[in-house]
Amino acid sequence: MKKKTILSIILSLVLATGLLAFSACNEEENVPPVASEPVSALTTENLAEYSNFYGRWMYNEDLGAYSFCNSASGFEFRFTGSMCTVDIKCNSISGYNEKEVSVFLDGETDSEVNVATIGRFNARYKMVAVQGLEYKEHTVKILKRQSSMYNTVLLYGAETDGSFLAPPARPSVKLEVFGDSITCGEGTDREESGGQALGGYTARTQNVFHSYAGYCAEKLGAELQVFGRGGICLHITNSSSPLTIYNNYRSVNVDVDVSEDPAYEWDYSLFTPDAVIIYLGTNDYNRGNNNASQGNGYPAYTDGQMKAYMKRFIQEVIGGKYGSDVPIFLLSGMMVPQSNLATVMEEVKEELVGSYDITAISLSATPYGHPIAREHEAAGNTVAAAIAEKLGLTLE
Repeated sequence: MKKKTILSIILSLVLATGLLAFSACNEEENVPPVASEPVSALTTENLAEYSNFYGRWMYNEDLGAYSFCNSASGFEFRFTGSMCTVDIKCNSISGYNEKEVSVFLDGETDSEVNVATIGRFNARYKMVAVQGLEYKEHTVKILKRQSSMYNTVLLYGAETDGSFLAPPARPSVKLEVFGDSITCGEGTDREESGGQALGGYTARTQNVFHSYAGYCAEKLGAELQVFGRGGICLHITNSSSPLTIYNNYRSVNVDVDVSEDPAYEWDYSLFTPDAVIIYLGTNDYNRGNNNASQGNGYPAYTDGQMKAYMKRFIQEVIGGKYGSDVPIFLLSGMMVPQSNLATVMEEVKEELVGSYDITAISLSATPYGHPIAREHEAAGNTVAAAIAEKLGLTLE
């Protein structure tokens, strides 16, 4: 697989967005970029100039499209007109046939206002993003609700009955989250009734924006970048899951081994977070104990190994890519409360606190297997308050 010349893409993004950096004391840095010449149609030749891309993304030259696989990843346009369509395709990888995205119009933050289902049969087509609007300037942002283990969105272009403009200014606060199904919102939208969570684990009940990460980002008004998916571990492997966050953090997609396909290598210079959340260990605990019970020769879980790998991940990845000053928040508690992960994270913090700015937060456990939206919202508010205090932000 080939990769589009990364320099040309970066230069296009520089022209389109000004690579706006967060500055709590200088709001002038977060202004819209200089307008490009208005056009009515976008293709892969000019999408990067007229779009904001969110999450980890890549240009897949073999498919001739921009690729977005992770939860909360996607794209945003600004245009003058009354409608906008996107030339799009969604490859279903496993699980759900229904591939859902949230469409946010003109600054809307509620992920439920406009939910679009992308064609069931993995076909490329023109999807109406918005229509019937007053003919004036609008912004439309389309973001994935589901994780990389289920589908990948491919973007080929967009059209409007008016003109596309330079993309809007991005959020000034940037939040990166490394996590698993809890972070990706598996089962968040199940209905709570009679002490049970009803509705099962379906496309419709998975929504990253109703996870603690989504609620936290919304509370902070932050740009959210998620890396991970359901079932992923920080470090423990087995025969069916050789890749982990730790051994494949360089990839755009945690399930594509970047050492075998370098086209998937993520350029960390494209996104510099103001805070990093790490919520990993639930699957290490479950998979490691399963490995031990089966005697399959794969690693068993121990508190010591979990602590050692979390420290390595912070030092090699967070410290190595972003430096030692970025605030790090280690989460635990919503699942497998018997795992002792809260104590492990607290010990990681104590052992690294002299070199890194680390906060450990233990959240309330769910009785429902995976947390539901109400529990996620409470957790997200807790984490947002801690991040706001650290960054000197005022929450509404």
